Amino acid sequence: MPIKLAKDAEERSLASIKRYFEEHMDDEVGDLKAKLLLDFFLEEIGPAVYNRAISDAQAV
Repeated sequence: MPIKLAKDAEERSLASIKRYFEEHMDDEVGDLKAKLLLDFFLEEIGPAVYNRAISDAQAV
């Protein structure tokens, strides 16, 4: 099940990815590349983060 961000959260995330590349990689990333990278992170890393958050919430 893919993780879907709210529109405002996606826009902030894309801006953050673009800023990171400019500040740390001395490279400008366009909208398409930033979106593809965000989609990759959500698909590949998102489930592990989500499962950890659920586990932490259940432990409280």
